[in-house]
Formats: sequence, C-alpha cells, structure tokens
Amino acid sequence: SSQPLQGEFTDFTEGPYLFYKDKKYYLLWAGGHCWLDSYNVRYAMADSPQGVYHEPVKKPILETTPAKDIYGPGHISVIEVNGRWFLLYHRQDSSRHPTCNYRFVCVAEMFFNGKGEIVKVEPVDDFSSLGLEKKVNTGIWL
Repeated sequence: SSQPLQGEFTDFTEGPYLFYKDKKYYLLWAGGHCWLDSYNVRYAMADSPQGVYHEPVKKPILETTPAKDIYGPGHISVIEVNGRWFLLYHRQDSSRHPTCNYRFVCVAEMFFNGKGEIVKVEPVDDFSSLGLEKKVNTGIWL
C-alpha cells in the first residue's frame, strides 16, 4: 500500500516532481496560484524517497520577477544532461498576465551549493544560451 510522504511542505499547491542526486532525494512542487504572482517553485530534501523531507530554504527557488518579465513559473520537471541539471517549467505569457490560459515551456540551469541545496534559479529567455545544441532524450512517455 502507498504511504504519504513525510515532511514539511510550505505552500504546496500542485505538480510534485521527485529526483535523486548525490544520495539525496529532492521533491519540488508549485506553490501559490497560477493566475496570481504568488505562483512559484519550492523544494524539500530527504535521505529516502518516503522522507522525512525538510525545506533547507523556506522561500521559492523560482518565482514571479516582473523586472525580468517572469510571471507565474511552476509545474516543474528536472533533467540531467552531461552532468548539468536543468529545471523545466511553464510560465505565463507576460503580455496576457494575469491568466493561466497562455503559458509556455521554459528551461533554466540549476545549480547546487556545497550542502546540496538548490541555488535560486535564474530564468533565461534564450534557450540557445544554455549550450544544449544536441537533441536531449529524456525518456519514453507511456
């Protein structure tokens, strides 16, 4: 039988995503509401997939940033490509903000500090600046 994950999950709304790196499990999720500036990405870490999860930083790692024209980032996935980690997410079309009806997929590189914590993610507008010229195969959808 399945058991609920154990731990603390501030502002958990939707879109959980779990990945493993360097003997730690990372659970990411979207918080807030997609049609408001409060929509954001948060995470917690654990030593096992069941938890107990803890949030090393009780603030978003990706959030609305009007100065950069970033609104409503959330619903995440993570991939590793040749030792580099990338966060895939969607955000609102700023010309139609606030609404959840017009969103597009984005990618940004993720970095980790010496304690394994995710550093605040800096969104990019130019995918080609990430240096991923080759096709990335992330698996098979069933």
